[in-house]
Amino acid sequence: SPSWPWVAGAGLLAIGALGIVSADLSRTVRVVVLLLFLLVVLVEIELLARVWAAGAGAARAEAERSLERARRVQEIAADLGRAVTREAVGDAIVSGAMAALDADRAMVAELVDAGKSLRVLSARGYPKQLVEHWREFSADLPSPMSEAVRSRRPVVSASRREVYERWPGLAGGPATSTGQGNLTIPLLLDAGVLGAVSLGFPGPRRFDEADLTFAATLARQSAVALERARLVDARDLSRREAEGAVARLILVSRASELLAETIDYPAAFVELAQLLVENLADLCLIDIVDDAGGIVRVAAVHRDPKRQHLADALRERYAPTRTGRHPVARVVQTGEAELGAEMPDDFLKETTRDAEHLRIVRELGFQSFICVPLVGRERILGTITFVSTDPDHRYGPLDLDMAREISRRAAMRADNARLFQREQQAHLEAETARSQLAFLGLRGDAEPAGRARRPRPCRLVRDPACRHRGPDRHGGDRAPGPRQDGARAQAPGTLPARSPRSRRRGAGHPNR
Repeated sequence: SPSWPWVAGAGLLAIGALGIVSADLSRTVRVVVLLLFLLVVLVEIELLARVWAAGAGAARAEAERSLERARRVQEIAADLGRAVTREAVGDAIVSGAMAALDADRAMVAELVDAGKSLRVLSARGYPKQLVEHWREFSADLPSPMSEAVRSRRPVVSASRREVYERWPGLAGGPATSTGQGNLTIPLLLDAGVLGAVSLGFPGPRRFDEADLTFAATLARQSAVALERARLVDARDLSRREAEGAVARLILVSRASELLAETIDYPAAFVELAQLLVENLADLCLIDIVDDAGGIVRVAAVHRDPKRQHLADALRERYAPTRTGRHPVARVVQTGEAELGAEMPDDFLKETTRDAEHLRIVRELGFQSFICVPLVGRERILGTITFVSTDPDHRYGPLDLDMAREISRRAAMRADNARLFQREQQAHLEAETARSQLAFLGLRGDAEPAGRARRPRPCRLVRDPACRHRGPDRHGGDRAPGPRQDGARAQAPGTLPARSPRSRRRGAGHPNR
């Protein structure tokens, strides 16, 4: 400690002063005392210089450290300003905090589900297995991040042993890194908390007030950037939802126009499937229920022409059955739509018939599906199945609503076309029957071959409305009109009763 030179110097100064003022001491002794006094003064000056130099060096080091941290803050602020998405903000927070605080690992998570869960946005320096294990976890789970979020204060642990003692549940998780110290800071913005940042260090670490202040500054900047990214995401989501709503209306309108232009069902379903794969699905399958109650696949269209042969195989060889476990069979039976946000491999095995069928659906890459019924007036006409093969596109409630609207309109058009076809068939059959009856009636009136027909006297037709009554005795036509001979009027549309004479005259005639 530098305090002892001051004590020694004070003692020697007292002795020197005493020797100078004492008349009994010899001159030599006084000279020695004076030299010792001067030596002590020089030593004190040297010690003071060293203390000042040490203080100045520490101050200079602290100033340089502050300047370096200020530079880091500016760099992190610039990186956060360039980040637009939440994931990009997370990456900027992780890289900036690691460099600024000399950490060897970092993780940032945001609160989701109305504050019920923490979801990792970015992580670096942790084993991949650990990151996947903690990708999303409950905010109530005992952990440094959960505690920092609840308390809204930094959580410090000097070693991994301390971490496991305070949060025993973490010791049973996946293998962690060999780090020791840990610092977790909440991301605070005004009166709210958005998430937390956790930093790990290679060895035991003590954090002074300057470290905590600097970390809190980084956390505030990170919270502002994360909130800005959330607002941008919300704006983009609103725009996408608005654009999606317009696109859905356009799709429904186009489907209605297509279905209204034709009554050729089920051929029109192929055109409908081609329209749907342009907008809503990667693969569209349309199945109808025939008159015998069986399921017939009438359309299978893939967006990618190179994969159409796989869709054709599903149509030609693997149409669903009424008794199978396929979603189509359930929808036909219940009349309720089904939405599968995910299609795991176990689901594919359960809904396929054989190994070849499973190979086809795996090669197509089924990820998500919607199956909606075609509900007619009297029965379920069939189903429309929408399949997504894009892992980033999972069907949701909005997609289900649009699929239901399309199926409703398609079912109405198809049912109207079916009834119209039945009416046309009945009309055709009636016309055929009338033609046959007319043909049979004409055969009864036909003359023998090679014999010229002559007009029959109208006197055989006792219809008062007859327009022609044959030639009169002078060779001219008698005017039409009612009979004047007192004969009974014949009811219109009935055959007249013939006299015995006329029957005898017509006996054996082929037309009679």
